[in-house]
Amino acid sequence: MSETVRRETVIISGAGGGIGTATAQSFLDGSFNVVLVDLSEENLDRTVARLRAPENTVLRLPGDVSQEKTCQTVLSATLDRFGSVDVLVNNAGIIRREPTEETSLENWNQVLSTNLTAAFLMTRHVVSAMRAARKGSIVNVASRAAKRPHRNASPSYGASKAGLIYLTRHVAFEFAPYGIRANAVCPGPVETDMFRKIDPERRRQITAEIPLGRAASPEEVADLILYLAGPRSSYITGEAVNINGGSFMD
Repeated sequence: MSETVRRETVIISGAGGGIGTATAQSFLDGSFNVVLVDLSEENLDRTVARLRAPENTVLRLPGDVSQEKTCQTVLSATLDRFGSVDVLVNNAGIIRREPTEETSLENWNQVLSTNLTAAFLMTRHVVSAMRAARKGSIVNVASRAAKRPHRNASPSYGASKAGLIYLTRHVAFEFAPYGIRANAVCPGPVETDMFRKIDPERRRQITAEIPLGRAASPEEVADLILYLAGPRSSYITGEAVNINGGSFMD
């Protein structure tokens, strides 16, 4: 009589579209339970409708992960429903395309709160469950902008993503003794709603500067996230992995 293999569980913030939705499908295809978190309940509903998965493997939780109460609720609901949290993907993010002199303090704080503080809060809560299990993987969605200023970036966005890379490395170092890994992915342009809102001529200029000649698909980024979360990358931690078509190499 064979033993039943327990499905592992991933929490994905910013799951209401783009990279988040593609990541959810990649993990479902990898036989994970998936917890979807997003500020927009409407976007969550749209994501759930698109996913190919048994209903009992998906939990949707609307909420603002830059608020500590939301992060507490997400962890509690995940443990109540699935009994563990094995992977955390911090994907929630926004961008304001403003030059330095036009960036208000309010906008600066909003971007850093969504892109960096939310990842810190989710990590701080989830890592306690991972430490008790003495295993876990955290993948943060950073950006090429964290490593290379460019005309399409902004000071708030680039600074928040650079901070996310440091947070990744600190968590990797601090929690390695407990079997917990942390890595980041650094996409260049990705074919998401955020990218499609850019002026078409500017989009053409951006893709022309990419050696591979195109933006990434959300699925390509999602597959890298799944790889970094899984056992095939078991000796990789503290890395910020580029996925940008060769537009930045380090």
